[in-house]
Amino acid sequence: MHYVPISATRRSRYQSRLAVRLLPRRYIVSFIFANLIMQFGPVAPQAARQFMASAFHGAALLIIAFFLYRLASWLIAPLYTRLKQITIAFYRVLLAGEQTAAVGDFATNVIDTPRLRKPFLRLVEFLFSLSIWVTFISLIQPLATVLMWLIGFKLIDAELFDLAAVESTVEMMKLSVWWAGIVFLILFGWAQWNYWRYGRLERRKHRPAVTPVDLAVHYQTSLAAVHQAQTVKAAIVEVEDGQPRFSQIALKVGRRAGAIAVLALMLALPDQALAKTAAITLQQIGYEQDITVTGAKTAVTFSFPAPRLNLLPGSMASLTVEPGPFLNDQSNFTIYINDRAAAFYSAGQLRKKPAIQLPLTQDMLQSGSLRVAIAANLFATNDLCADYERGHLFYIIRNQSGVIYNYNPVIPKTVPEFFAGLTSGLLVVIPDQPTLAEITAGSWAYAQLQKQYPYLPVKLILAGERGNYPEVPRVWVALHNNLPANLTGYTQGIHLPFADLVLITAQDEGNLYNLSRQLGRTDWLQAANSANISVSLPAAAAAKERDKVFFGNNGPQEGILSIPVDFTLYPALLAEAPRSITIHLEGRYSPANISGKQVRLDVYFNRALIHSEALDGSGKINKEISLPPSVPLKSKNALSIQFVYPEEAGYCQVKGTIRSAQIFQSSYFAGNARLPVDKLTWDNIGMLFNKKGAILISDNPSPDAIRAVGELVLYLNRQLPPGEYAYPLVAFLKDWQQWLKQDYLAVLGLAEAIPEELWQAFPLQRGKGYTLLNNEGQAVTYRYHPVVNTIVGQIGNWQGCPLLSITASSDASALAGAIRKLNEQQNLASNIFLVGGASQLLPFKIADAQPADESDAAWTGFLRTFWERIARLGQKYEQAVFWAAGILLVLMLIKHYLTSRR
Repeated sequence: MHYVPISATRRSRYQSRLAVRLLPRRYIVSFIFANLIMQFGPVAPQAARQFMASAFHGAALLIIAFFLYRLASWLIAPLYTRLKQITIAFYRVLLAGEQTAAVGDFATNVIDTPRLRKPFLRLVEFLFSLSIWVTFISLIQPLATVLMWLIGFKLIDAELFDLAAVESTVEMMKLSVWWAGIVFLILFGWAQWNYWRYGRLERRKHRPAVTPVDLAVHYQTSLAAVHQAQTVKAAIVEVEDGQPRFSQIALKVGRRAGAIAVLALMLALPDQALAKTAAITLQQIGYEQDITVTGAKTAVTFSFPAPRLNLLPGSMASLTVEPGPFLNDQSNFTIYINDRAAAFYSAGQLRKKPAIQLPLTQDMLQSGSLRVAIAANLFATNDLCADYERGHLFYIIRNQSGVIYNYNPVIPKTVPEFFAGLTSGLLVVIPDQPTLAEITAGSWAYAQLQKQYPYLPVKLILAGERGNYPEVPRVWVALHNNLPANLTGYTQGIHLPFADLVLITAQDEGNLYNLSRQLGRTDWLQAANSANISVSLPAAAAAKERDKVFFGNNGPQEGILSIPVDFTLYPALLAEAPRSITIHLEGRYSPANISGKQVRLDVYFNRALIHSEALDGSGKINKEISLPPSVPLKSKNALSIQFVYPEEAGYCQVKGTIRSAQIFQSSYFAGNARLPVDKLTWDNIGMLFNKKGAILISDNPSPDAIRAVGELVLYLNRQLPPGEYAYPLVAFLKDWQQWLKQDYLAVLGLAEAIPEELWQAFPLQRGKGYTLLNNEGQAVTYRYHPVVNTIVGQIGNWQGCPLLSITASSDASALAGAIRKLNEQQNLASNIFLVGGASQLLPFKIADAQPADESDAAWTGFLRTFWERIARLGQKYEQAVFWAAGILLVLMLIKHYLTSRR
């Protein structure tokens, strides 16, 4: 133990030296902790949450703190000792004449009696001490700022936003009402007593009443005239020979005139006074990004929903078109609405004002959809080929473009009119205690309607939750014995009891399923145009087993140097999920005019070049192209066919000359072999979804679990082409062995609810650890822990039956959100995905098929569980933790100060 001589004190006035230990390690740690709080105090709550969210981050910070501690021990301790020595030397200089050796005595009288020292020395000592204290206070100012910030923030939160503040306000209002009632009773009682005591006394002297005779004498008229004047309510007064004569006015005529006037005023009000507005943008119908159109002569068409509305002035198509910076101002754009030219613009005009607003009329909505097309002839210079190769020929359509309907609501009278007039949203309602049939039919209805109306917010709710949502149209799906009292009078069928309610009900499960399927058959609904559709229903059509799926264009595509023709292929339309496909192309094209050079055909499949060849110049195409094994097949595939023309001298100087190509509708694709179950991924499992399947859930599902079922059925439907729907049945997990003959099986719920035997069919098993690879090839260790809620999606198989599961480790309410994120993903070429605390969906592949050692998983799982519990406690008692840390830090500083004064 080392000692530094400083001065004598009253505590050691008989000994002339003071033993002060050099800075211990715990003070170094407190110094580092204080500085960390000073540096990161303003973001302390957020930093704490992030720190506690991950054990790995905590371990990394502990390692960094350890190295900082070692560095501080090496650097700060000698520096502190040196500062102490300088301080001692300074005191010795100030107390010259009373200097002692390292173990000598200071003059006790001078120390104990400051007035014996010279005033100048006392002043210098006071100023020096004051400067040191000011410096010290400035150093702890960030800590004080953090503490005050926390206190102020929590105080504001507690006073303004906490429920306790609301309760105190309500209590104060109650007391005010009670006090007002008491005051009212006092005043009312006092008034009644005064009335009872004095109100019946008559102390005023009244003049005698004026009689009709007095009036007749005063006005020099007859008693009959006075009586007539008193009884008539509305009259015309005429004076003849000095005598008034009254003519009665019929009040009925006046009332009728007033009613007519009010009615005329109501009819004269503008329609806009009761109008509503609905906006549908490109983003709402699936265009998540702005659209860039490239080419010299292009045409792009958008189809917007056209609800059944009474349009009013102010309805418009609102487009934002921004020409490329290199385009010539004379490049022209033509806007078509329902194949009719509506406006013409030049690139120069659009540069000045890119926003286009075109009025809409009632006749444009008759077809049920509104088609808006933009045809453009673009050029930058006289050399179109050079413009194209330099990338100068393009323009941008913002995805906020769309249509705005200003309308008066139409009261629907039939079921098709109800669905045709939807503009604000839709609720699919099932009973509070639904059966499996009602969950199944309700989720089908929800998925079909959300797929048909992607621009509308459709929700699947229970009947008791209706008060939590705004007043929007509703579709009620229930068996007849579960209907509310006001709907029990309706028999089996699809009914319109009220203008904002469609009822789907049946006596048994089979008919309820069949009725729910009809929501996807809009042609049948239109044919049965009624408010009560209870006729004999057509049987549910089974999925057509096709060996070939045809595709093609209705008309030719045009271009200059390149003509792209694009299609979306859905292998789910085939009889079985194929391992690969063969594409058969038939069509025609404009031959090249240059001798010795031919048109090149490039075929891209999911952006991968699968075929390229020079055509024979005949102007016709008849090819079969096989998909290479290296190119994976997905549920939705992008096929792009490009006709590339050689450059011809002088051709590109002729603006307006175009070439054309067309793929006939006799083109098709066919499947090759059957996709093995072990090759299924989240990208291609959608090829099974238009076949028979089932979703397994736990007994007594919660409202969150039911909503997750609806989201999963919506995900299945979005993997299929327009007009095709998935209809999986919903069953209980305990009966899973009865459903293994389905074409696919989905498991949804908590991981601990899945039977242990079924876990063996999945890549990741409960309670074990694995090494996973992400998209970048980085290894990630995964271990199942029930404490932290993690959503795991994986694909497996049970004896050849494809299985997909989406499970939560502790909280089923997060399942619906995770499935919505799955709906937003496009490239998931893996059979596993995880959704953790950051709510980000990440795909993985298994790098090591062997699970980690059980003993290792056990003790690391225990440590992680212990850490996660501490993290949750820290988050729950965040304010108490920071207060405790601040108090401990202040106590440590005070202890250090008192120790140094000994």
